[in-house]
Amino acid sequence: MGMKSASRRVAALTLGAQLLASACASDADGPALINYRLGQDTDLVGFEGELVDDDGCLTVEGNDSSTVPLWPEGFRLNHSDGEETLMDADGQVVAALGDQIRLGGGILTRKGAEKVALTPIPNECDGDRFFAVGQVGS
Repeated sequence: MGMKSASRRVAALTLGAQLLASACASDADGPALINYRLGQDTDLVGFEGELVDDDGCLTVEGNDSSTVPLWPEGFRLNHSDGEETLMDADGQVVAALGDQIRLGGGILTRKGAEKVALTPIPNECDGDRFFAVGQVGS
């Protein structure tokens, strides 16, 4: 293997590690947040509930059900001044934990969520009801 080939492999591995690290948008201080790439084929339906930390998984609780949202790529949690806020890809605050939010998107099974998620579904998110978020409102 030549030096150029080895350098390319190191660069590719480094880029791959950076992409994996950026796809999972949570840290040890807050609940797991799952991202997916927009453009996935989802039928738009409405869903409303409270944004909560359910044993380490960012979840929306509403009408006797708990749903794990898959957020568009770039969404992340911000931990500041003792408050956790959901930020969109542009860095704008979407909601804080405890807020009521409205989501538009598509309902997924766990198997469907595993296919479109940018990273493996964290163990903390052990539900069987997932929601690919296409639109967010408050």
